[in-house]
Amino acid sequence: MAAREPVAYDVLAARTEQSYATTSTMAGVLSDGRGKRAGLKLLRRISGAGRKQKKLEASRTGLAVARLFAKTEIEQARTENTGTVDEKHVLSDQLYNRVLPSLRLALEAAPDIQLSTFCVLLYVCQHEAKFGYDGEHSSIIAAKLGLSNLSRSLDRLAEGYADYPGYGFLELHKKSTDRRVTLPGLSDAGARLMSDIAARLREKPPGVVQKPKPASLESARAPEDIRDFDDDDFDNINWQ
Repeated sequence: MAAREPVAYDVLAARTEQSYATTSTMAGVLSDGRGKRAGLKLLRRISGAGRKQKKLEASRTGLAVARLFAKTEIEQARTENTGTVDEKHVLSDQLYNRVLPSLRLALEAAPDIQLSTFCVLLYVCQHEAKFGYDGEHSSIIAAKLGLSNLSRSLDRLAEGYADYPGYGFLELHKKSTDRRVTLPGLSDAGARLMSDIAARLREKPPGVVQKPKPASLESARAPEDIRDFDDDDFDNINWQ
């Protein structure tokens, strides 16, 4: 919805590969609400060509949120072009050609994953050394992301709980010096998924994903030492 012109519901449904009914429901949630449910005000519903036709455009708040996903690309466009940059075009291109396809990769692997749970996975991926090397308590994730159900998200990303099967993206370990502390880390499947998403965001083909061999990892004095490892220090991760 960072498009330069307002978009009709049917056009948006086709672009996002969603049904018209789903698109209409999402439009209500993202704009001024649906029924008694308040909307997020990220979109504005405006009149279209006919009396019954409705179109959508991003609100000022919606554009600000969209810019978070394309900040680097917008800055790069401004650096490369001395003239005026069509910011909405950059936003639309980034969201439609990179962000949405990347999210689809996650949904293909875990169709019912919630956004908050996916954010936990992203946080662990970005800060894995804090847990695996520094031994920092996983509660930092709840504090950073503002979550109240972190344990459920971690369990769902790992082996699951109750009637909810796990996605197998994380491995949960207990700290040797304090069994109350949970240390999350990416599993092979999680590393492969994160690698595929990163490649899609960079518009690159998926590459070979490797992990350090246990013996080589034990010899490292700090996570930064992995940069000096040779090819023989790694095993390839195979994606099933």
